[in-house]
Amino acid sequence: MERKEPVILGIDLGAKSIGWTVTACAPDAAGKMEPTRLMDAGARCFDAGVDGNLEAGKDEARAVARRMARGTRRQLYRHAQRLRRTLRALANTGLLPGAVASPPDARHAYFPHLMND
Repeated sequence: MERKEPVILGIDLGAKSIGWTVTACAPDAAGKMEPTRLMDAGARCFDAGVDGNLEAGKDEARAVARRMARGTRRQLYRHAQRLRRTLRALANTGLLPGAVASPPDARHAYFPHLMND
């Protein structure tokens, strides 16, 4: 197998582009690797994942609306889960009839604000 010279890969990540270089290197008198020649380079430009003025710092990610909706769904689920656990704990200790803790229809008679559950 042929021995290949050592190389350095340089990568530049930007907001709307990625650049790269491959540089050949060789040891200097002190044994430290120093770049000797540029082997290849390139760049890829793409649309930023944000809307607004990127240079002025007034940008907003495109996924903000999805993230906010997901957060709202999680909050509603956690609230309902806490309520279910509380009702189940009260029913298990005998402080609430068991029927109220399990089927939604029975719960609605006692807790009308849970009609969405």
